[in-house]
Amino acid sequence: TGHSYKSVVTAPTCTQQGYTTYTCDCGDSYVSDYVSATGHTNAKEYRIVDEQLCYVTYCTTCQAVSEKESISAGTVVSIANEADLQTVVEFGYSVKLTADINLTSALEIVGKTLTIDLNGHTLTADWASDDVVEVLFIRNDSHVVVTGNGTMISGDKSEHTNSVISCIENSTLTIENGTFIPSKANTRNANDVFMGARVYNDENH
Repeated sequence: TGHSYKSVVTAPTCTQQGYTTYTCDCGDSYVSDYVSATGHTNAKEYRIVDEQLCYVTYCTTCQAVSEKESISAGTVVSIANEADLQTVVEFGYSVKLTADINLTSALEIVGKTLTIDLNGHTLTADWASDDVVEVLFIRNDSHVVVTGNGTMISGDKSEHTNSVISCIENSTLTIENGTFIPSKANTRNANDVFMGARVYNDENH
């Protein structure tokens, strides 16, 4: 009667070729229809690796890391997207923006000393929330300088009266220049509000 083959396709991966296996009910089989490996699709991002900030080249498909550059302490890191900004600031490195960035969560700085150089760009708190929406949340003995004559904006997607920056728990904030725009008039105690309802600072929490 001849063979009647059923086919099973094995898709190619980044490093391995794909192929089709043909199998008959009698047990006979063969492999054909080879397809070349797809190759890596590389991207770069900042990651924390073994407690060290690194600039990593990785494949977006299989996640294989092909390059890893350690970033020396004290380096001012140039940043163009939110993911890298969150990683680098969380680890306590100073940053210099190279693009406008819309945030989907606040930049939370905890126990770090760093500078945020806006470099003429804009940071916008741009997410919907039933809670407070702010650009920076500085706490736990952090010391932050904002410079670079850029702009920080609290978005209009929260029902709260938002500050642009909260600075609490014995932290300090130095603003050298820039424009700071709250989404709504801030109704907190006037003694705790700086720069005309643009920055909130409470040293008692």
